Amino acid sequence: MLHSRRRTICTLPRGRLPPRYSALPTYWGARTANNKASGIFQEISYDATVKNNTIVTDAFDPAGNTLSWRAKILIVNSANVEVANNTVTNSMNGIGGIMSNRGNGTNGLPYEIQNLNVHDNTITQTTGTAAGIAVQGGLDNSVFTSWNNHFQNNTFILATPATYDYFCWLGQNWTLAQWNT
Repeated sequence: MLHSRRRTICTLPRGRLPPRYSALPTYWGARTANNKASGIFQEISYDATVKNNTIVTDAFDPAGNTLSWRAKILIVNSANVEVANNTVTNSMNGIGGIMSNRGNGTNGLPYEIQNLNVHDNTITQTTGTAAGIAVQGGLDNSVFTSWNNHFQNNTFILATPATYDYFCWLGQNWTLAQWNT
């Protein structure tokens, strides 16, 4: 599992150089497999990038199977995060965000999921949640309605897209048809 609270983590393909002098969390070119928990876990931070990663058969743990604990790529209370061009396959859940009351950072800004841009990923699911955001602790719906969080141009390969609720949004489980409206 790759986990960051304001540090850079890179697993780079041969011939690629890491970002120079990067103080921002970056997950790029990594491959994770067979973890009990999330493959990539970004928590209480700002300005992270999660790109070009491959995550396979992660997060199968009988102790919990909700989006809150078992997403392949999990963004928790982190603002200005881009999740793009990743391939996530055969895991408990796909790409998710968690919004709960986690206080403020040293810069005085709250730890919130705001400006989350999830795009151009390929997610293969047979069960579980393919994508979405879950809210904990009785917070309002701002994370969905006014904080600029988007899931767009992603490819979903789903076992039963017409009938299974693969998506979590506005505190509800949605089918692919509902998600695409």
